[in-house]
Amino acid sequence: MSRAAQLASQATPSSLARNFTYSSDEESPPAPKQPRDGNNGGGNSAHRDLRSISVESSDDEAPPPSAQPRHGGGVPRGSSSGPAPSRFAPMPGGSHDRGAQLCAMGDKEFFVHQSHGEAFLLYLEAAEPPNAHPPAMHRLGACFRDGKGCGRSEKDAERWFARGAAMGDADCVNAVGAIAEAAGDYSAALANYQRAADMRHREAQCNLGHLYEKGLGVAKDAVIAARWYRAAADAGFAKAQNNLGALYDGGDTAGGLGVDHGAAAFWYEKAAAQGNASALNNLGILHEDGLVPGSHDGTGPDVAKAKELYARAADLGHAHALNNLGYLCTVSDQHEEAARHFRAASDKGHAEATHNLATLHENGLGVRRDLREAAALYAAAAAAGEGKAVEALARVEALVAKEESEVENLRSALADKTKETERLAKELGVAKAESARLKGTIAELRVGGGSGSGGSGSGSG
Repeated sequence: MSRAAQLASQATPSSLARNFTYSSDEESPPAPKQPRDGNNGGGNSAHRDLRSISVESSDDEAPPPSAQPRHGGGVPRGSSSGPAPSRFAPMPGGSHDRGAQLCAMGDKEFFVHQSHGEAFLLYLEAAEPPNAHPPAMHRLGACFRDGKGCGRSEKDAERWFARGAAMGDADCVNAVGAIAEAAGDYSAALANYQRAADMRHREAQCNLGHLYEKGLGVAKDAVIAARWYRAAADAGFAKAQNNLGALYDGGDTAGGLGVDHGAAAFWYEKAAAQGNASALNNLGILHEDGLVPGSHDGTGPDVAKAKELYARAADLGHAHALNNLGYLCTVSDQHEEAARHFRAASDKGHAEATHNLATLHENGLGVRRDLREAAALYAAAAAAGEGKAVEALARVEALVAKEESEVENLRSALADKTKETERLAKELGVAKAESARLKGTIAELRVGGGSGSGGSGSGSG
């Protein structure tokens, strides 16, 4: 076995980890517990068999974050005495029709022209009396929440969502539930999600399933969670499809829901077909572990398929998939590529990828061996809650200390040798000077002796 293969075997799988991810919503902002994770938002995380499970909070299908508006800054709301005269051409029909048309115009400005400021003004006029169009209230709340076309204001967002919810708008009811969940008021979140779910709001159904699955504000019940996920999944909601797959993937025997990898793969595939990054990642894990019934000609794990799915999710910015892709590259000795994927995931704040990148630096696989860089990465991973990194950091710090001690010893030995060399050089210089003096003396004696012999011979002649 080559040295690289030996090191790789030491690095995997005990110190390298894959991730299992699911989330409850595609379009909404997360609870404030974690930042957004690529296209999939943030959320809570737990660990199961070295796979991190991310759960996003709920919200709505409001105008999503996109390019910055051409018109920056906030736009003042209408005064309490009523809205200002319309900046837009009058439209036929009653106030409801007019509100709907204004809202449609706002959507065109927001989504097509990317002019969030103009969209905000249209939503505002549609939401204010006499139009009072509830969907516009939801869009207005989303603008305030995300700071699109106006200054960011949670208070104003909550106010508009509440106004729309009072008028029975399902999007607003769901948004009010999301705000309550983010604040930890799970009872209020449950009540609002239930109300919106009863209106067949598919995202609220998904969010309600999440509360039942986790036991937030209600007794934990995997069967009821699956029922609500299924309702939203049948309506084509990708995150519910992914979550339902995750529920079958992990199972909850105590809760009356057994593990069913066939059902998990079915729902992951449904969500993956819609480009859901978490589902692509999770389906990749099933293929890697050979848990997809009938896949790969029934011969078990399909690493090539897993790698393809991880790559697709990674292209969507999914940090877990980047880490998983790096893992597969590592075990196949593609260390340089693995380092790139681990680095990309680490840059997104992925603790396990940071740990894995440190492992490569520690062993000099795909990157220059650098114990100090490895120690810094292990420290960052440990600070982010990666348990394995704590032990690794202690090990590498000991190696760094040993290396520094050896270097110091070498420096001391070099200094001693330098002094010895200087002493010898000085003595050599003295010896050379003495040798030159002696040579000069000998030369003088020879010259003197030659002259005396010549004079004696001349006198005799």
